[in-house]
Amino acid sequence: MKKFIYSFLLLAFLLSASSCSTKQQAIGKLEKFSTEIEANSKHYSLKDWKEAGERFNKINEKLGKYDYTLKEKKDIAMTELKIVNAIKEGLKESLPNILFDTIADWDSFYEELKSTLGF
Repeated sequence: MKKFIYSFLLLAFLLSASSCSTKQQAIGKLEKFSTEIEANSKHYSLKDWKEAGERFNKINEKLGKYDYTLKEKKDIAMTELKIVNAIKEGLKESLPNILFDTIADWDSFYEELKSTLGF
């Protein structure tokens, strides 16, 4: 009977540690994402922004699977605030280039269309 109780307690501990580890992995991914956005977002293309948005959504899905302490919730909120600020700063720098590239693409499309139609 003692052996069963010890085995059960060990199993419960291992499952608890695994869950905590996975929860911490989700927080770690959010922090890593924050660092990458802060470092690189000023040079992002439209494709980069789309990929970053998809990645952020996946991280948030993982974060939503766990319960957090008040301190962890505060840390997550602060990290998300850093991400929002980095996005704002990154868009200030990258948006003009994205718009310029988009306009250039439309200009070349328009010129190609005109020549195809004989205008």
